[in-house]
Amino acid sequence: MKPTFKTIPDTYRKNGFTYKLVRRMENAAIYSQTATGKDEPCHWEVVRVRFRNAKDCGNFQLEAGEYLPTTHEWGVHGWTMWTLHDAIARMTEIAENGPNPVGRPKGSGRGIKTASVGADMAKTGIGENDET
Repeated sequence: MKPTFKTIPDTYRKNGFTYKLVRRMENAAIYSQTATGKDEPCHWEVVRVRFRNAKDCGNFQLEAGEYLPTTHEWGVHGWTMWTLHDAIARMTEIAENGPNPVGRPKGSGRGIKTASVGADMAKTGIGENDET
């Protein structure tokens, strides 16, 4: 059954990058970040998925639904990781901490960029045909 509220996008483009949802947990998600014209992701974005109720903002109606962190919330509700392994670790940490813990999670999560994203994906079981 399809949700009756807006959910986070499966793919989107922003600032010369394409972001593709590769794994989703209830309150966290991983997006691959691929530069325009490239085939392999250059980074992995881990986000805390949050929910807002519908709100009347005067000139427009804000619909109920999930939303991604804003630029100003990066480092609190969103992180850029260099490896898929680090992204999975951060997503798991978010899921274990619950929907909206206050403050910054432990550690920076920065790793050494791997030479083969495909190999990282194979090791973790994440692939193009996975259900999210």
